Amino acid sequence: MDRFLKALLIVMLLGTLSLPAYARIWGVAVTNFQFTPPNLTVTQGDTVIWTNAQGTHSVHYLGSPAGLFGNSAGAAPWIYSFAFNVSAGVYNYDCGVHGTSMSGSITVQTPSAVGAHNEAVTKDFELGQNFPNPFNSRTNLQFSVPYETNLKITVWDVLGKQAAVAFAGRVSAGQHVVNFDAGELTAGLYYYRLETPAATLTRKMLYLK
Repeated sequence: MDRFLKALLIVMLLGTLSLPAYARIWGVAVTNFQFTPPNLTVTQGDTVIWTNAQGTHSVHYLGSPAGLFGNSAGAAPWIYSFAFNVSAGVYNYDCGVHGTSMSGSITVQTPSAVGAHNEAVTKDFELGQNFPNPFNSRTNLQFSVPYETNLKITVWDVLGKQAAVAFAGRVSAGQHVVNFDAGELTAGLYYYRLETPAATLTRKMLYLK
């Protein structure tokens, strides 16, 4: 099994398992010669997933020790994930192919440091706009929940037919990101819907194949 398939399997497993408190998944899109979002603040133990949808890029850690995280340069598509079981601090990185003109940073905080922040931003159910959008094959779906709950994210076509289930399981309070692979779908406009026992939220996204 090659590295891309292994990474994809990890993403699929993470998408079906319960996400415990202070162990979240964050998505970074590698597209248009930039990392989106370029800067993230995560908690110790969180996993960041980089998804390269186009071009030849890499994730290259700039600090010490060299090679703490990152992948080798490769043409799209690829997925790279890293669990930040590291000391609190700022971890700067760039694209090993294009240098610091294409860069980002991961700020890692302890669970106690971000507890108050999480409470402030998750007083209600939220469903963010997917990124990238429009997208080619893969995109990241962001959402926040104010308390632990069962949750499902489904994808629907413009005719009102369910096309896919992006996530189904139990999540902890806080912010989460799920990577969705639309490779089996036809190109077009879709709706993605977050459903819990207490709320239903819907947004649009455009799939360009």
